[in-house]
Amino acid sequence: MEGGPNWVNNIVDAPILVDGKKDEFYKQPMFYFIGHFSKFIPPGSVRINSSLFNNLSNYSTNLLNKIDHVAFVTPRGDKIIVLINPNEEIIELNVKDIVEDREMKVELEPNSIMTAIWN
Repeated sequence: MEGGPNWVNNIVDAPILVDGKKDEFYKQPMFYFIGHFSKFIPPGSVRINSSLFNNLSNYSTNLLNKIDHVAFVTPRGDKIIVLINPNEEIIELNVKDIVEDREMKVELEPNSIMTAIWN
């Protein structure tokens, strides 16, 4: 089975694969990845600026450049950051809210996605 359909006839993945002959469906890892965002980021949330800085001497810049992140503020005023670690090792980061002058330490497991929420 393969994902699709698509416009350029290349093989792609899909969040859910359906085997119509067997009357079965399979949730792919992408399904849970998308669901992670849906679970923690409510409708009406607005993306806000976020940056990563390499002020931790125990990680190379290359390793931190692979960390993906996005931040939001919710309609209730909560702040959310989603961090994705595609690396094969644990990464410890400090997340700093410069508006509130608050900081928290987070640990990203290898090949993981995690969300932090604060108000």
